[in-house]
Amino acid sequence: MKIILVGFMGVGKTTIGQQLATQMDEPFIDLDARIAEHIGQTTAEFFNHAGEARFRTVEFTLLAEVLDQDAFILSTGGGVLEQAESQALIQNSDAHVIWLDSTFANNVSRLLGTDAADRPLLLNNNIVTLEALWHHRQPAFAAVANEHIVTDFKTPAQISAEITAKIQQDSVLAFERSQIDALDNEILQALTARMAVVNRIGEIKAQHKLPIVQNGRMTTAKADIMARFGTALPAKLINEYLQLVTRTAIEHQQNMPQFGMH
Repeated sequence: MKIILVGFMGVGKTTIGQQLATQMDEPFIDLDARIAEHIGQTTAEFFNHAGEARFRTVEFTLLAEVLDQDAFILSTGGGVLEQAESQALIQNSDAHVIWLDSTFANNVSRLLGTDAADRPLLLNNNIVTLEALWHHRQPAFAAVANEHIVTDFKTPAQISAEITAKIQQDSVLAFERSQIDALDNEILQALTARMAVVNRIGEIKAQHKLPIVQNGRMTTAKADIMARFGTALPAKLINEYLQLVTRTAIEHQQNMPQFGMH
């Protein structure tokens, strides 16, 4: 099996690549790590003193060596497609090319938790420049990829399973389903955050001896939501959602120890 993972820096190519390699019992190769081993220093150090052109030349040479192997899970650097020759190598290979995609905001959020010493472009650019670079690279990722995976709000295990399923059975709806999966995860994460707020509200109500159900506030909130989303979503869906989350919040607060109920 040959799989190449492409995508912007911070999207999770190394993490997902390692997981896929373990699942498929194939060798994992991180192209940036191989470059660092080849040159004997970090990619950021080499990038800064030798320049991007020299870095891309070394990257192309080692990429070509990897693609000659019979099997691999390859995690590429975020800028591997900046050189036309490297882009052509990937595009013309017999590997499955998977584009791991994420919003720029989520990319940056993950990047802030990584070691900038291994990311020369993160060290040398501000947020505006990085966003422009993100937009610049999207068409190249789209051009080389066989599959497009939205990674937002998904665990590495979910992403790996999605990649495996796509390789085994292609579908014209694959990308749209990937987007739906990401949105479902985002919605559930938002509901989890909402329940945390419900807990805090319950504590405040108990402390100040306020009633759990405040009908005036609920009526106003429902009217505001309907005014904002009523033209985009069916009224029935909005009503059922509001009834569900309201009932869940009330039942949860009623069972909180502060209210003397269990």
